[in-house]
Amino acid sequence: MNKSWIFLLCASLSLASCQDRKENCSKHNEDQFTPILAEIFEPTPPFPGTDNKYHLLYGLRLTNAGNLPAQLESIEVLDGCEGKVVQAFSGNDLLSNLAHLNATPAESGNFDIDSSRIFFVKLAFDQKEKIPGSLKHRLKLKGSAGPGSKSQSSLTYEAGSFCVCKKDLPALALPLRGKGWIVFNGCCSSAGAHQNSLLPVNGTLYNAQRYAIDFMKLDDKGTLYSGDPSVPSNWHCYNEKVYAVEDGLVISVLEGLEDQPPGALPDPNSITLKTVTGNHIILKLSSGVYAFYAHLKKGSIRVKEGNSVSKGDEIARVGNSGNTSAPHLHLHLMDAPSPIGSNPVAYTYDRFKLAGLIEENSFYEHENLDALQVITIPDEWRNHQLPLDLNILESD
Repeated sequence: MNKSWIFLLCASLSLASCQDRKENCSKHNEDQFTPILAEIFEPTPPFPGTDNKYHLLYGLRLTNAGNLPAQLESIEVLDGCEGKVVQAFSGNDLLSNLAHLNATPAESGNFDIDSSRIFFVKLAFDQKEKIPGSLKHRLKLKGSAGPGSKSQSSLTYEAGSFCVCKKDLPALALPLRGKGWIVFNGCCSSAGAHQNSLLPVNGTLYNAQRYAIDFMKLDDKGTLYSGDPSVPSNWHCYNEKVYAVEDGLVISVLEGLEDQPPGALPDPNSITLKTVTGNHIILKLSSGVYAFYAHLKKGSIRVKEGNSVSKGDEIARVGNSGNTSAPHLHLHLMDAPSPIGSNPVAYTYDRFKLAGLIEENSFYEHENLDALQVITIPDEWRNHQLPLDLNILESD
């Protein structure tokens, strides 16, 4: 399915109600000069997380089109119809979600003339029914009040309105089995590596890995490896079987890359766009989207391009190939058969046990991974949720 058709389908599911809301609650305001433009970047439907909240993620592409530099002071997310504030961002909350187009953090809210930033929005709602059918944004800034301005003015205006698509999400089987599987670099931690990743590919800026998960495995002692950590096979997830998450067709396979020695990322000069994800498989799923499995073990891939697979089939083994510093399985969904040149797709897993949590600082604030602090919680089977960052999972 062409990715443009996926977004058209999503739009068709919510367009009528959203259009009705706009007709009922929109009003014409006098035209205003708005130096910082706000365009919606890769909106995706809300998904239920293991915190029992519904999460809505998207970006705002902000560009200073005025004739003077500008300083962004705050952004308020508003209910598109009622105008109520859903969430407000200022100070550190604003800056921590603002990035250059190369994904590096913005140093300030200052915008040179013609400069652009991406503002990453993460919203959480207690109930799906509380998610507005549309959203818009109120920007407060200092900038040019007109095309001939000689000095900055304080400005407040609304921009960046869009309909929230609430379509059903793909419900997958976990790609791994057994217990002790940890979600690393998952949603919706501020420290995760995937959700704010940006890459310019084929003339377009993408955030394909927004909902990617890196799966690693703990043993009964709470460790990720035994013995020398520089040996890939000493990691507990290494060589574990990897399974098809849904019925599908094998679109692409890359095989033959050796494992990297764990402990540090490889020399960037040795990595290309083709090899960055290591040995990998792309499946076109029966739900019409694509699943991407990365960093697989050399010689373990059991499928070829054109093969059909059934949900639960073994397709490969966990490895450490590509741009990686430790063995793990990387998996994300996308709207096109390119792991980096595609739009992100939100999804859920149909059934898993939430068996514990990893304390955030014990992972993200330590140079090694042998001091993980496990938070014990009552085991609970979950259905149709996306596991969040640092969750510990068990599969049938």
